Amino acid sequence: MKKKTNKKLISCLFSITLAFNPIVLNQFTTYYIDSVVTSSLFLMLFSILKIIDSEYNFKDTETYLLFATSVVICVNAKFTALLICGMFVGLLGIFIFIQNLLKKNYMYLRKLIGFVVITFIFAVGIVGSSSYVKNYFNNGNPFYPLMGEGAVDIETGNEPELFKKYNHFEKFVYATFSKTYTWYDKDPELKLPFTVSASELDSIQYPDIRIGGLGVWYSALLILSLPIIVFGLIDLIRKKSKWATVLILILIGIIAPIPILPVVWQARYYPQIYLIPFIAMLILMFYKGKISKGYNYILAIVAVGNCLFLLPQAVNKWNNSVQVNRQLVELAEKSLTEDVVISQDNFTFYGAYYNYLDRGIRYEYSKEILEDGIPMYYGAKYKIVEE
Repeated sequence: MKKKTNKKLISCLFSITLAFNPIVLNQFTTYYIDSVVTSSLFLMLFSILKIIDSEYNFKDTETYLLFATSVVICVNAKFTALLICGMFVGLLGIFIFIQNLLKKNYMYLRKLIGFVVITFIFAVGIVGSSSYVKNYFNNGNPFYPLMGEGAVDIETGNEPELFKKYNHFEKFVYATFSKTYTWYDKDPELKLPFTVSASELDSIQYPDIRIGGLGVWYSALLILSLPIIVFGLIDLIRKKSKWATVLILILIGIIAPIPILPVVWQARYYPQIYLIPFIAMLILMFYKGKISKGYNYILAIVAVGNCLFLLPQAVNKWNNSVQVNRQLVELAEKSLTEDVVISQDNFTFYGAYYNYLDRGIRYEYSKEILEDGIPMYYGAKYKIVEE
């Protein structure tokens, strides 16, 4: 960003708030993988923008490698990510194709098409052989259990009662402009932008926030951004800038799947909506006036503030993660000479069991919760049994 705009501080704020977004801050010490999808998706888009900004050659191998690796990681983290990635690659790929076709850059097009096809074959057919390929042969649908016979309905029962009468887009808008909330036990509550309640600060500690999951100030950030996007794009179109087309295509990629994908109103399932304010910041960087610079700083400061609300919880999660890691190390050592018993409450976080295996912990599993056991994490308790 600094190289393109020569603006140090705003480039730094832009990058930090994009990388350390609310989904990442909520999940980076958990078993949830939405943060992986989010980061790899943003990196993929970044690599495509770098390709568009280049002279269309393969000299910048780092950018093409970044595209390939981010695609492989993203589409194998979640099934819906394949559709999301495919949407952006298709839309921006058409733009790149037309540009090079007009320039008669046929050699580059052949190489690029081959590179993208090989990337997706590798991502879906080889790395994804244990999911996409296996599901196709075993269940008749590569996206099972999201699609196909016997598919799991992840929407019904996973939404507030109020949402049952709304379509996908209405649910999305309602959730975006409501108070941040984690559970399904009550209907979303609309709020004034920039307001913050105690219940929201409590909800943002959970990694699977249902309502308003992009932060307590995201709705305000969105409202501040929309006028800039509308008028900025009109001006860029008038100036015949290629970036007008690119940004419009990205917006189409963000908005178009809303009526199609399930649970789009739950932020962790639809992280690309977080990019909208950053599109506004990008547009403002095309201008050098004091007003545009000042407005951009306002957007950046609000974006930073939106993330800072999550920082105390992120630090707390990090400290808890360090503590759990110490417990696992100690259990691995003690289990060599002593009997270890571990119990789990009603929440079945199976990933925890792989931690025990990875650490080489020898233990017995108790179906009964160890009331006098030492708490670990996610309802797990352990006890050293003296012979």
